[in-house]
Amino acid sequence: LRERFGLSRLADLYQRLAERAPREWASEHRSAPPPAEDARPLPRVDLPGWRGLYQLPTLILRQLKVTAREGLGLAVLLAQAPVIAALIALAYDVGSPLGRAEVGFKLAISAIWLGCISTCQELVKDRAIYRRERLAGLSSLAYLAAKAGVALLLCLLQAVLLTATLYALDPLAEPPAAVAGVLACAAAAGGALGLAISAAVGTRTAAVGVTPLVLVPQILFVGTLLPLSGWAAEVGRLMPSHWANESIRALLLDGAAWPAASCGVLLAFCLAFLALSGGLTAARDHLTRSAR
Repeated sequence: LRERFGLSRLADLYQRLAERAPREWASEHRSAPPPAEDARPLPRVDLPGWRGLYQLPTLILRQLKVTAREGLGLAVLLAQAPVIAALIALAYDVGSPLGRAEVGFKLAISAIWLGCISTCQELVKDRAIYRRERLAGLSSLAYLAAKAGVALLLCLLQAVLLTATLYALDPLAEPPAAVAGVLACAAAAGGALGLAISAAVGTRTAAVGVTPLVLVPQILFVGTLLPLSGWAAEVGRLMPSHWANESIRALLLDGAAWPAASCGVLLAFCLAFLALSGGLTAARDHLTRSAR
């Protein structure tokens, strides 16, 4: 294949394919000599399930390399957290209970927002490559685990950057490790929600369009100063932002050492969204195989 396209390494194949129109490649392929008469068909590759987890280390290393190569895009992604934390520190006074409540809510919703934004295109952008690699025996479980692992690592880093910037500009009395832990749980829930969005949509444009429709209710159905009542309160309990706000309020206003219950709910949201991503991906695989 490298000789056919004049490549030094196989990783440059997709870049070479983008240099010419699909019609030109198709025309050249039709004019190529037919295969030898004794050429045998390629054997069918069984698509692995749990047995394919041996691919996980390789896929994680590949995902880390791909993420590191994004360069400016990765830098902008990581710069969002310090900028937002700086704006929060400048806008609110943590010396008053009202200011601490506002700071806590803004930090919690920012962590969810950053996590979701960073992952909402993660699966859909590579779907064409994923389908081709599935034909060669790629494990969907290992693929999703690698994607989720690296994405959640970035979410954790964003939570640390949010906390470090806030404490550098306007320190809180609470231990920074506890605040970072709550924000990490919120960011993980947001990141897993973004993966579910990416697994559900068909294009990157759709992912960008759906994400605000999912995130805006996270702001609307949270009672920051006055608690919600009636059906709005019940809907709010279905939002990760509600539990992120409860967690950060327990730290900043109620003096809790660690809000284990509400952070546990956030982690449950994370697992549920990851399971949803896996289910949607499996459903797409089934439809793709049925269409052949």
